[in-house]
Amino acid sequence: MVGWCALHREATLIDDVSKDPRPQRIGNVPLASKAAIVVPLLVEERLVGVIRAVKMGIGSYSDDHYRFAKTLAHQSALAIAAAQAHEAVQELSRTDELTGLPNARAFKKRLANEVDRAHRYLRSLSLIVIDSDALKRVNDQHGHAAGDRLLAGVASALRGSIRSTDFVARYGGDEFVAILPETDLAGARVLAERMLTMLAVRDEGGTLCTVSIGIASLEAGGADDLFRSADAALYDAKRKGKNQVQVTPIRAVA
Repeated sequence: MVGWCALHREATLIDDVSKDPRPQRIGNVPLASKAAIVVPLLVEERLVGVIRAVKMGIGSYSDDHYRFAKTLAHQSALAIAAAQAHEAVQELSRTDELTGLPNARAFKKRLANEVDRAHRYLRSLSLIVIDSDALKRVNDQHGHAAGDRLLAGVASALRGSIRSTDFVARYGGDEFVAILPETDLAGARVLAERMLTMLAVRDEGGTLCTVSIGIASLEAGGADDLFRSADAALYDAKRKGKNQVQVTPIRAVA
């Protein structure tokens, strides 16, 4: 009954399920003599669910029951749609529109949680900050649309370069970040060295566009300390010629 209602998007009152051609048996379970109401939950022609009610006995539901079920279905559909819209807005507030990665807001919240966890359980935690070496040149030579495609390509490559336990985001502009739980400085450097190759994508003219990477590992301090340290390492990589990894560990506080 639910499948038929969803397929046809049509409400119906069935006086006797066992005599109606629309309900289908499931396995060897017989169709008992009972009444049923099924109503699709529709919002602007979009199906968001189905309400079903069954009651033993032929003709057990009246027209008043049927009208009430349709009213309930309408109100339920609106409530579901409102909840979905709210969740969609919340998701957009956490997502970078260009790349589909989490944005800076989502990153800061996740980093704070991971730092707290690392301190509480005495676990390793590293942060990688990545910056495109070629965005300004690509924008100047090929236009901002090409620059957007370059960033989208880096984001796609970044997704494929991390573990399922890691967290990546676009921090802003041409800067990306990767949080690496349970990872010390040496392990983060191994991953970052691989990223140099994996995140180098070609621009509209076929020129290889490299990235620079800074790494910090949490030994003491908070999320802001970790980010500043990794960001400083990134700028060190830029100053030393780009297309390389630089490391700045946070020193333990006495």
